[in-house]
Amino acid sequence: MDLSYLEGRPYDPGRQHCLTLVAEFYREVMGLNPRNYANPEGWPLQPDFDLIAEGLEAEGFELINGGLNSCRFGYLLALDIYHVGRINHLAVYVGQNKVLHQSRNRVSVIEEISPVMRRLVRGMYRPPNYEQWCESRSSLLLETLPLYQQQRLVKAQEISND
Repeated sequence: MDLSYLEGRPYDPGRQHCLTLVAEFYREVMGLNPRNYANPEGWPLQPDFDLIAEGLEAEGFELINGGLNSCRFGYLLALDIYHVGRINHLAVYVGQNKVLHQSRNRVSVIEEISPVMRRLVRGMYRPPNYEQWCESRSSLLLETLPLYQQQRLVKAQEISND
């Protein structure tokens, strides 16, 4: 799946940031309609202001137990990039150990999950209605798997059809 149209967007406080990028991904790719949450300047460092965790629950995202090895296309990664003990950054897993995200003062990118990013992950969330979405797009998800896994899956499907 070509998501390159979501890359290269300049950071613009209050208008283009990780929350707006993630919301656009879920609207355009998965057909969800997340609300547009206020994003006051400096909120990640304000005590008792847990903007993202409250929003995830309200939007119907489900916390998934397990490590990043069990991450699937479209899962949301919640990170603590400011080391303040709560979620303050979001990224969407797009397959092959890569995420779509936008850091402060940077353009939006799809990049490999670095060892540093792995250490900052505080939660992995499944979007609402995920299983139904997967069923309707099984061939699309096949493309996001590494080639050796694609071949295994195709072979397993051929065996089960015999």
